[in-house]
Amino acid sequence: MGKGHYISFLAFATDDRLQIIKQYPEWNLQARIPILRHGLLLWYCTKDGLFYKNI
Repeated sequence: MGKGHYISFLAFATDDRLQIIKQYPEWNLQARIPILRHGLLLWYCTKDGLFYKNI
């Protein structure tokens, strides 16, 4: 991925919490998310849009 096509942010949402992790094109995609029972992982690609996965 180049500077015009990268993951802009990651977000992990649970019933009572939302954690947002900003990413930059110069960085590798890395994030530490605490182990929780369930939630929704979202990520936004600058070219393809918003994606999500139930965890």
